[in-house]
Amino acid sequence: RDRILDIHNNYNLVDEIIKNVVLNFLSESFEKYENVNNWEDEKIKKWLKFHFYVDSNFNHSGKSFNEAVETLCRIIKDVTWNRLNIPDEIKGEGFKFVMLSTLDTRWKEHLRNIDALQEGIYLRSYAQRNPIVEYKLEAFDMFQKMKNQFMIEALSLMSRLEVRPELVVGEEYAMPAKRVSEIHQEMGQFAAMQKEMPINRVKARVIKHEKLGRNDPCWCGSGKKYKNCHLEEDLAKERGMYSHN
Repeated sequence: RDRILDIHNNYNLVDEIIKNVVLNFLSESFEKYENVNNWEDEKIKKWLKFHFYVDSNFNHSGKSFNEAVETLCRIIKDVTWNRLNIPDEIKGEGFKFVMLSTLDTRWKEHLRNIDALQEGIYLRSYAQRNPIVEYKLEAFDMFQKMKNQFMIEALSLMSRLEVRPELVVGEEYAMPAKRVSEIHQEMGQFAAMQKEMPINRVKARVIKHEKLGRNDPCWCGSGKKYKNCHLEEDLAKERGMYSHN
């Protein structure tokens, strides 16, 4: 899992997984698979078609074991990794998503199978077999099968993976250079127009005074009583302020 998460620093992991899938298939399908003369080309073609949706004209004739394996690996890589005409960084994200989601699914299933194995393993003692040894052997075998199944399922999904251009990170919308120029021009015109516009500022009068009584001298300094000067005006302003709030 850690190696999958670090795929951007190790794209060779893709080649490694593909080769493991090929070797697992060959070892399970043909006796003494190291000898290519034991291979059946039609069986290999059906396997490629079933898992990777590719019609191949694979032929092992005249090839060494390593050459034949490399040919199969190249066929699979061409329909999984190489077929996506996008940067490796983006392909790596797709690869990571497919691999991790498949791994998580298979791992949960593996844990359920391990639980079932633990529940029934001690019945082996009735057959005079060591349950602990049996558990270790079967658990390891189950793990290997889970790992092999996960790898081929993930590669099979990769062969069908599609990346839509509008969803590519960093490429959601590429604004044409002409439009960028137009926007800059419009912004410049707006800034110039803003400078030319007259600015009408209305300074609000801030009244700072203590609460006056009706018969107190008005705050304006006129010498008149407050009730005969600014009282009505101030009350009207206060009523307007409260009505707005």
